[in-house]
Amino acid sequence: MKKLFIGIIIIALPVMAYFQYQNWKRFHPPVSYEYTLNPGVDTDYYNPEIVKEYYENAVEIGAFARSQWSNNDIDVRYPDASSTEAVNAATYYNHLIARTKMIEWKLLQSSTYKKDMQISNEDVQLLEAGQSMSMVKAIKDKASYIGLTIGASGTFVWKLQKKLLEKGFTHPVDGVFGAETLTSLTSFQQGQDIFPSGLLDEDTFERLFQ
Repeated sequence: MKKLFIGIIIIALPVMAYFQYQNWKRFHPPVSYEYTLNPGVDTDYYNPEIVKEYYENAVEIGAFARSQWSNNDIDVRYPDASSTEAVNAATYYNHLIARTKMIEWKLLQSSTYKKDMQISNEDVQLLEAGQSMSMVKAIKDKASYIGLTIGASGTFVWKLQKKLLEKGFTHPVDGVFGAETLTSLTSFQQGQDIFPSGLLDEDTFERLFQ
């Protein structure tokens, strides 16, 4: 009887140890699975839903991975290729990380734009829509450009002259809207099928700085 009891203990101990280990393993995944948030992202991004998704995804990545490990014994980083459930879980996990990294890049880019170029959310939106940086900067000062014509002078005439120079026209770049600048502007307007008024109007501004 004593031998039987000892035998049962000898058999039971490894079984108990195994189940104890499995229980411990369930709540101790191989890594933390946490997604590290980047402190440099633009939290004041023009679309707050994107910011919200970034933080929600960061939480979801860790929660999903831990859930798969604890409940299904699936390590989403290295799924069992023979298990459809494991492959599907890993696919979702990787998609979630890819989406989060894409959003992170967008928010970091926005933060860089604002910091280095001193631009607003509206300007960031224009850049993302495909507008050139020169156009975005010009739009900020649009009111100062519109109406420039012969006789005008100053910083914005100088910038206008530089822009016309980029388009291939030849004239002094001196901040004075003289006859040569007028010739360049009217030539540009003719080339764009705009009435050659010699006045920097809305239509000419859009064509010149786009």
